[in-house]
Formats: sequence, structure tokens, C-alpha cells
Amino acid sequence: MLVREPSQRASLADIMQHPWMKDEVGAVSKLVLTPLVCRQTLTDDDHWHIVQRIVDGKIASKEDVIQYVTAYISALCISFFYSSCTTFLM
Repeated sequence: MLVREPSQRASLADIMQHPWMKDEVGAVSKLVLTPLVCRQTLTDDDHWHIVQRIVDGKIASKEDVIQYVTAYISALCISFFYSSCTTFLM
């Protein structure tokens, strides 16, 4: 999936067959079928489950995930603060 050349990327069908996308009995995990964007707030357990799947899939370490999410949230806060100030001053 993370290949720069689009023609060399895995297809959606290939991705759905990957063991990381399956549950313990080999069926597509219900978590995979959950939309990436939803209005439901995830519990702390849900968040840690997602982090664990990232670690288990050897995508990143737990520390790297926490560092990235922290930096991303900080950037969002700065961006929101800047746009709020800009709107207020205009």
C-alpha cells in the first residue's frame, strides 16, 4: 500500500486477504469493516487495540505511534489556534 508507484500497489482485494485484516478464524475482521471516519467516540480500550494492531503488523512501535499522534494533535491545535486568531483579527 505504501508504494509510490500506483501500478505497483496492492489492490483492495489483495489487502483484504492479508492476515492482518482477518480475525482469529480467518474471516474479515469486523474492525476492518468499520469506516475510517465516524462520529462515534472510541474508548481508550479501542484506541489501544488499534495501536496494538499497528505494532503487531510491524508498521510502527508503540512509542512511534504515540509520538506521531501527539505531534499531529499539537499541529492541529496550533493550526486551529492560528485560524481562530486570524478570523478574530479580520
